Amino acid sequence: MLDTDSFLVSAIKADSRLNGAIDGNIFPTAVPVPDEDLDNVPLPYVIVTYDGMTQDTDTKDQSGFESDSDINTCRVEVVAESRESLAELISDARRAIRKFFEEGNGDGLSVEDYTVSAGRVDYDPLKPCYYQDLTYQITTPND
Repeated sequence: MLDTDSFLVSAIKADSRLNGAIDGNIFPTAVPVPDEDLDNVPLPYVIVTYDGMTQDTDTKDQSGFESDSDINTCRVEVVAESRESLAELISDARRAIRKFFEEGNGDGLSVEDYTVSAGRVDYDPLKPCYYQDLTYQITTPND
């Protein structure tokens, strides 16, 4: 599904603790401000992006030229004031997304499986802030 990222946004918004910690600052794709104002976006915040999809070639189920499943890649970038706050928000985001899908709250999204990985922790001295990405590989039916 080419809008898999919207379900991750919904998962984060559905978690009152996480949504409160980021003061509702969750953005799909990018923070909608001019580049010169980017350093003034209040911390912490989350950006969720859709980074594309590939067909699942590891499955023997295939109809015609394409497999029956897609692997959608989405990225959840978490930005915080301190390293400690970042670690807590990353854990909260993982927990919120896992809970959202386990409880079947992703109406309209049939998730067959997913994996998650975390990128390195970076620091932006100009803002200043710490940030890290969670990358989700979400397998959905090809429909």
